[in-house]
Amino acid sequence: MNNIARNLKDLLEGNYKYAKNTKLEEFKGYDDFRERFVIVSSTEDVLEAFYEVYKIIDDRFLPGFFWLASSYNVHLYKILPRVLLDGMSEGKKKRYLESCLNNFDVWPKSTFALYTDNERAKILSYANIFGIVLSDQALKVLT
Repeated sequence: MNNIARNLKDLLEGNYKYAKNTKLEEFKGYDDFRERFVIVSSTEDVLEAFYEVYKIIDDRFLPGFFWLASSYNVHLYKILPRVLLDGMSEGKKKRYLESCLNNFDVWPKSTFALYTDNERAKILSYANIFGIVLSDQALKVLT
């Protein structure tokens, strides 16, 4: 696990070592992490850290995980095919897919050019298996 991932995991679990999260300074740790790691690191490194943490983080920290990704403008949908092909639990895959598809309308259209036909088919297959209803726009783009 790289330094970004290690500190992201600590941040989510409340063990972030660079800032104290007191009630008066509730978001200080989040701001500190953003300045130390998100702003200065490459997009690929940040995505890789979020991917690594998602694989190992306890489910009770997932709401914070998705909130942080959104707050830091981390585009989790870029690694959606990787998550679906990973050996993690089906429940975690479903949660990730739901989170990404709930924000489908804000995905840049260029994202789908990055997905192979097989990856698009896998997304559709998992959505079907998990009973996730896709918008008309999502169906149009993914088929």
